[in-house]
Amino acid sequence: MENRICFISYKTSLPSNIDEKLYNVILQEIYSGHKNFMMGTHGKFDNISLAVCKRLSKDFAIEIEIAITDLYQKKVVQILNKLDKLYNKQHNEPILSMFNIEETNLKDKIISNYKQMINCSSTLICYFNEKNHNSINTFILDYAKQKGLKIINLYDNK
Repeated sequence: MENRICFISYKTSLPSNIDEKLYNVILQEIYSGHKNFMMGTHGKFDNISLAVCKRLSKDFAIEIEIAITDLYQKKVVQILNKLDKLYNKQHNEPILSMFNIEETNLKDKIISNYKQMINCSSTLICYFNEKNHNSINTFILDYAKQKGLKIINLYDNK
């Protein structure tokens, strides 16, 4: 398990202040010594996590890794285009990585990708309502707990 933080939230409605919450918790983790951050490409939480990490990379020497599930997805091209437009070239660019995933349907690929992200991380930052039993989110949270990850759930029960 590496000293890496991964971000996961599957098909969840996010509050309007999630970027502020992410910024504060990521900043705290940077001050605690974390320098490696990994996110996927399957939702708003991934996009916001990437944007916040890129923002912080202007002031801190951090490594950003984007775990993609399929080279042929349109999303990959869209993300690369966003990176070209949004990322300040004077800083290190995010690393694109792809785990060896054999599943064929997209949902299974996403789950396998999440598991691989957890396997190489020490901390999970997520946004899950634990009372809402979304099967993927529940599975991912249980899997991260079994693997012994530090879990930072940004969901506010209020």
